[in-house]
Amino acid sequence: MSAMIYTLYGFAIFFFIFWCGKWVIHVLALAYGKYKLHKKTHLLPNDVPYPSVSILKPLMGVDPNLVSNLETFFTMNYPTYELLFCIEDRNDPAIMIVKHLMEKYPTVDAQLFLGGSNVGVNPKINNMNPGYLAAKYEFIMISDSGIRMKEDTLLDMAQHMTDNSKIALVHQLPFTSDREGFAATFEKIFFGTMQSRIYLVSNLLGIICHTGMSSLMRKSVIDQFGGLKTFGCYLAEDFFIAKRIMDAGYKITISSQPAIQNSGVCDINSFQARLTRWAKLRVAMVPTLILLEPMAECLVLGAFAAWSVSFLFRWDSLVFYLCHILLWFLSDWILLSIVQNGTLPFNKFDFVVGWLFRELSGPYLLFLALWNPEITWRTRIYKLAWGGKAYECSTTADLPYENKGFDDIEMNVSDNKSDMQLREGIQVISGDLDTVKSRESAISTTSSVISAEPSHQHHLHHHRSFSSSSLLDNNKHQQIIRLHQLQQQKSNISSLFAPSMSSMPKIKS
Repeated sequence: MSAMIYTLYGFAIFFFIFWCGKWVIHVLALAYGKYKLHKKTHLLPNDVPYPSVSILKPLMGVDPNLVSNLETFFTMNYPTYELLFCIEDRNDPAIMIVKHLMEKYPTVDAQLFLGGSNVGVNPKINNMNPGYLAAKYEFIMISDSGIRMKEDTLLDMAQHMTDNSKIALVHQLPFTSDREGFAATFEKIFFGTMQSRIYLVSNLLGIICHTGMSSLMRKSVIDQFGGLKTFGCYLAEDFFIAKRIMDAGYKITISSQPAIQNSGVCDINSFQARLTRWAKLRVAMVPTLILLEPMAECLVLGAFAAWSVSFLFRWDSLVFYLCHILLWFLSDWILLSIVQNGTLPFNKFDFVVGWLFRELSGPYLLFLALWNPEITWRTRIYKLAWGGKAYECSTTADLPYENKGFDDIEMNVSDNKSDMQLREGIQVISGDLDTVKSRESAISTTSSVISAEPSHQHHLHHHRSFSSSSLLDNNKHQQIIRLHQLQQQKSNISSLFAPSMSSMPKIKS
């Protein structure tokens, strides 16, 4: 046989073995997901105290779900914890939301840190570092603003941490809440199929696969590495935190409950920009993924596997390819149902359309990531060196809104809305300006760190009721949020709106 024939046989065998290995991953993900996820949280014995937790909440900007998302952290069923809200911009409208919730729940230990710090290129680390330095408890939780917390989720994460003293990091499988629209369906399909499969199997096999949107870690271990600021030179700080923890001989694991992302901004372009940014980070950190990631896609791997079985076994390649796609589709449906742990918010037809869109767009997004390795995040552009270190090279202040990077904790307010929309919006809300100003003056403060100390300790089974007046409060607060969005837009178009209407509370340095 010629060298060419041997080469073809080698490729055919490789593709067939790779295909078989991928199906092993499918089976492991289904089995481990069924075993690990959605376990009932068991309370510790009365004589065993729960560890106290400091929760870091980095915030930037507002979205329609921010109030409800943050409120779930004030109503958790956990004995002792503190909330450390970190906001970099002193004119951020999120400040008012935090202060409003601190007033509404005065028994919850909460503090607000403004101004951030400058310890690296990572804006999230810069924002959180003051809160991290002020944290008073051994366990540190980092939670993005878009996360919606269940009452017993922190109990579950703390139990995983206390079960084994060698566990230094407990993180959550990323998932999404039930929302309406095709973009929400697409997000849920991605996180419940491809992302869940890799996440579950990586955790089972001890491979680092950690997203930092919701994770609990031991502060003493992070301090061994120099604190949170040590990871400010990376954009993917979550990966390198997990890597340093494992290199130091500690273990990481996932919680039984997925992290429920509930961002108020949900559209295809923003989410695909987010996926592209993640792909750029993965390739920079692990360059071998340039070859492995395309091979992990259903349509790409199926095509190579169909050719290999046709070459090796003389099977019908078209029939094999169609059977491969059907089995992959069914496997993803089952895995999504396991992660959802309940009725899916869309029908089977929506799943078919969303699944096909994800499978067809996956290779394309990876190609975009390889074609342009620069990372656009908020208003900045970064370049990554091999190994993951980031370098800021310019800003995107002049880019149109749709080209700006979407961040998990930010909702950009579009600056290119029509002047008529701005005028109409301000006219609608300006009638309530006096009411808004009087409300702001009642909750304003002159301290850079605003604290709400608890008047009594939380109780494990304390139940909080929500009255109809709180719902009216939230409606008023949504008006406040909208007002500040319009005022920010208004100040950027000085030629149309000369007088300033800014009514943000003034915070001293």
